[in-house]
Amino acid sequence: MENRRVIALLSIARVGVGTALLVSPHRMGRTWVGSVAGDRRAALVIRGFGARDLALGLGTLRALRRDEPLTGWVQMAAFGDACDAVAGLAGASSVGMLRSIPTVVSAAAAAVIGAGAAAGLGTDSTVETTQI
Repeated sequence: MENRRVIALLSIARVGVGTALLVSPHRMGRTWVGSVAGDRRAALVIRGFGARDLALGLGTLRALRRDEPLTGWVQMAAFGDACDAVAGLAGASSVGMLRSIPTVVSAAAAAVIGAGAAAGLGTDSTVETTQI
């Protein structure tokens, strides 16, 4: 599959997950961290993750649509996914392995796919620091 299509699909999924976490942190968080998601303090953190994913997804889709550099967006999204996978592993003892497996597997897969897509973009799509 073409890199730009993979990036678009990952970004659309990221927008969906981010929106769901923002709009319904208690329900979405329950499958992720269990009953603690019902706590308003947990909802704050869950919404923060949702905002991150929504911003990364929308930013990447905007760059795709405008034919702007993608590498930075895709690399940062893959980095966030890799961090989510590591956090899922680290938190498995707190929330239970069965609850952690979907998070770890989906985040690790998105990180690997995203990193591969970023690598496939080459250096032509990299934003120079003078452009920032």
